[in-house]
Amino acid sequence: MKCAVRANGQRAEGKALLETTEIIFRSDSLRLKIPFARMKSVKVVGGELRVQSPEGAVCIRGWAAGGEMGPQDLNPKSRMEKLGVKEGAKVTVIGNWKRSLRRS
Repeated sequence: MKCAVRANGQRAEGKALLETTEIIFRSDSLRLKIPFARMKSVKVVGGELRVQSPEGAVCIRGWAAGGEMGPQDLNPKSRMEKLGVKEGAKVTVIGNWKRSLRRS
């Protein structure tokens, strides 16, 4: 999603990505990774996502434009939910599953 970011006295326009364990922002002049585990607080105020972490405050303008995304999106579906696997279902895993489930 295209948006503008303010972090550590810098401003940049680029693209924000909501990943399974973090928010990633990329632009020509600024790159950020904000892991969910490091977030102290998260608020949406006037179309701006405000994230506080030990590294400082980050404001992402345009995050909630048109009501597309909000704080509820910071708890994305798990891989199993995305695949439609229901609780109690039997699953066969083929391939190197340990590598794909490893946390970084």
